[in-house]
Amino acid sequence: MSISQSGSFAQHAFAADSVCAEVKIEIAQELTLERQAFDAHMRINNGLSNITLEDVDIDVSFSDETGNVVHASFDPNDTAALFFIKIDSMDNITNVNGSGKVDPATSADIHWLIIPAPGASNGVPQGTLYYVGATLKYTIGGEEHTTEVTPDYIFVKPMPELVLDYFLPSEVFGDDAFTDEIEPPIPYTLGVRIGNNGLGTAKQVKINSAQPKITENKQGLLIGFAIDGCEVNDVLTKNTLLADFGNIAPNKASVARWIMHCTISGKFVDFKADFSHSDELGGEQI
Repeated sequence: MSISQSGSFAQHAFAADSVCAEVKIEIAQELTLERQAFDAHMRINNGLSNITLEDVDIDVSFSDETGNVVHASFDPNDTAALFFIKIDSMDNITNVNGSGKVDPATSADIHWLIIPAPGASNGVPQGTLYYVGATLKYTIGGEEHTTEVTPDYIFVKPMPELVLDYFLPSEVFGDDAFTDEIEPPIPYTLGVRIGNNGLGTAKQVKINSAQPKITENKQGLLIGFAIDGCEVNDVLTKNTLLADFGNIAPNKASVARWIMHCTISGKFVDFKADFSHSDELGGEQI
């Protein structure tokens, strides 16, 4: 097995003058994160022009740095598994559980989706090393052959675990619609604390808060919100509901607050916000 962009390991089914089957398996990355899937691809080339490879059975195996077998499961509810695996696609083969066939002079491609379970990194910031290999079994004319595909490695790093706490007053005070006098608005604070309870760094964390809704406006009066200031970790930023927290290290927290006012007094009844962060492998987690 080869894990990396440097190529794949090819192993002949048996050491004869002609090659019966050539097996290639590769994982196109050397690093993954807990709960983030990666693709494992196996190609079986049947080099025989008139013989079918039958009863194809493939067992993908996992082991740790010391060679101990690591439990992987096709059952997403298996709480003992460190890796979850499922077949993502198959071309030129319909089964790899003992009844698959590879026609003569044909290549079969199998893709597995593999997901490291939470805790698979063992909390090691630089990642925990695992080996991924496979055993291929098939028959030719009723005779069974077995190929052990050489394992290669992959590192699993910990994921961040973000917890958000919002702080918002239940009432805001501005002009009282039931009096003739126009009362000035009283500023209030909308605050948020983001804690990273995981062992991985959350990168490029951003929060895009929605405008709060206000009730007790039966007269249909015009209500307006305004942002008077915004701070992230006590540093003034742009007056916008989009707050950029940057990176949040493991077991650390960041805070932001928006100083706002409302033209009419009332009570908050609903509030929604979205947050996102980028992981080390690229892309955005929402």
